[in-house]
Amino acid sequence: MIQSNQDVSKTAFFISFIIIILSASILRLYQLDSQMWLDEFSALASVRRPWLDIVSIWPGVSSHILFELLANWSAVFFGESTFSLRLPAALFGILGVITLVKFGERISTLKLGLFISALMAVSYNHIFYSQNIRGYTALIFFFLWSSYLFLCISDTKRMEVKLGVTYFLATVLTCYSQPFGVFIPVSQSIVALFLFLSHIRNNEENCFPIKAFIGWMALACVTTLLLYSPFYNGMMSHAKADISSAVGGVPKFDFGLIIEVVEGLSAAFHGYIGLLIVSLSGIIGMIIWARKHLVSLFVLVVPLFVQAIAFIVMGVGIHPRYFAIAIPVIFIAGGTALFHITDFILSKLVVNKVSRSFVHTVVLSAVVIFSSYPLIRYYSIPKQDFQGALEIVEELANEGDVKVGVQTVGTIMKEHLGADFVRVDKFEQLLTLEKSGKALWVVVTLERIMAVSDPDLMNHINANYQLIQRLPGTVGDGSMQIYGPNNFIDYR
Repeated sequence: MIQSNQDVSKTAFFISFIIIILSASILRLYQLDSQMWLDEFSALASVRRPWLDIVSIWPGVSSHILFELLANWSAVFFGESTFSLRLPAALFGILGVITLVKFGERISTLKLGLFISALMAVSYNHIFYSQNIRGYTALIFFFLWSSYLFLCISDTKRMEVKLGVTYFLATVLTCYSQPFGVFIPVSQSIVALFLFLSHIRNNEENCFPIKAFIGWMALACVTTLLLYSPFYNGMMSHAKADISSAVGGVPKFDFGLIIEVVEGLSAAFHGYIGLLIVSLSGIIGMIIWARKHLVSLFVLVVPLFVQAIAFIVMGVGIHPRYFAIAIPVIFIAGGTALFHITDFILSKLVVNKVSRSFVHTVVLSAVVIFSSYPLIRYYSIPKQDFQGALEIVEELANEGDVKVGVQTVGTIMKEHLGADFVRVDKFEQLLTLEKSGKALWVVVTLERIMAVSDPDLMNHINANYQLIQRLPGTVGDGSMQIYGPNNFIDYR
């Protein structure tokens, strides 16, 4: 049940809320025009299509229809730029932070809601997605919104027309923001059925309004199917191609995926030690969370399990970003632990309740400030430094040298940056270029994936070329490696 919200005065709430939203907005709009990375370049062709094509023709690569539509309109209204294409993601990111305040208040107290939303406001990962030409922050926002509405239904055991319409809209937009969004209403339906059966079993007078819920959910399903109906054939073809593709195309659910997840999270939580502390805090927080509001825990966690099981069964390729909805779950769990642990410790040290509440607020504010430290690195380097790699190669290569971009690097250098690069996908192609007798400059990124998809190519580059420079990026394994001839001497 909802606890009393007298832990935060109206004035304190207003000031805290404004600070959090202003911080979230500034951090998501700052450097919104920075370099694009690989995944964003692949989205450009789809976003640039006429809006009628966006809502009727499956692009084959991108799948964030609602976001692409909004990004297209943003580019038309403001003029196409990295800033305008990312703007919808940034706005949805801000909305997600706002919604988390209400969600936290619903499951516990307003003070906790402010704390966990502040943590997500300065979140390295959430800001990354908020500055990305993809719809992950849209999915996170609609996930939180529909989940909040579901809790309104389950807590009150009522689903009147106004709430039904709102929940219907949230559900449809959740699914339309990204196909993976369908796992969310599926999971909520599972939780709804469980709650109804539990209420019947316990002979409760008021049960979960299952009939009204089924009615609105059925309407949402029909509407979603109609919206996606133009894409059915394209989606099926793309899914089959993904399932049958080599592991190098999109990673499967394996140890390599776990490494990628750990690397991405460690960058956001002060390294591996910070990640360990956050993980332990998360376990404690999940226990406290379950005791505070078990239904909300299921509502947010079940979709992650359902999606993972579906991917494993289908053999669909997986990237960590496909589970972006885990971000608010992490902050609710970790934030709940920190909130209650610090409160417990202070209850032993500070007797006066007013003083204890003030000190508690100061400590929580310090935690938020400390958690923002990784943003220094985030804003200091690009996601992937394609432009920096291009400038270095242009500076060092002699006339007549061949500039090689391995796999997707070649496409981005040639088609998006207009550089004189040759794309090499396979080991044999590189050997053919070497037979020309010309000096080769090779640029590589995502080496771990390449080492799996074509180990001969990666081993050959390491053995026969000199690593000139490694340009770091905020994308996991997204640094740019520049290889030159073995006899090259760098006099810079």
